[in-house]
Amino acid sequence: GGRAHYGLSAMEAILHDIGFVPVTLTVGAAYVGYFVASTMALVSMAVAPNEQWTVDFAAYTVFVTSDLHFILTATGYAFIKDYEHAPVDPVWLFLFADYIQAGALGATFGCYLLDNTNRTAPIVGNVVTMLTQLICFWKTYSLVTDVWTGRRDARTGEKLKL
Repeated sequence: GGRAHYGLSAMEAILHDIGFVPVTLTVGAAYVGYFVASTMALVSMAVAPNEQWTVDFAAYTVFVTSDLHFILTATGYAFIKDYEHAPVDPVWLFLFADYIQAGALGATFGCYLLDNTNRTAPIVGNVVTMLTQLICFWKTYSLVTDVWTGRRDARTGEKLKL
């Protein structure tokens, strides 16, 4: 606390003070939360297959979890200098997951607007959300284990030259 962080935005200074691992684990907890919400949506559709609220819940789960995911990503770009969205390999996998998540969001939204009783789009959208959030959690796991094994700096998350 109290130290000057010259050249850092307020957000970067706060994150720097908290430390890389706690921030990364918090983001990982969000990924787990998105996965759990999608699981609950799918279970509710299976348990009450004739109830419209389950379709609504499943569709809104895709909308909210996807929006939160992309807001979190945008926050990184907006407030952290030299933010690296996919700092672990394979980079293409994390970018692909985001493209697929965006596609699921758009498809679920479009299908829900056209026919809010159709169960297919919310089911597919939640399955995609679950799969992409598993990939995102893998990124969290990789980043934290890199710190624990001495491959990344514990304070900044910068990859160390070994």
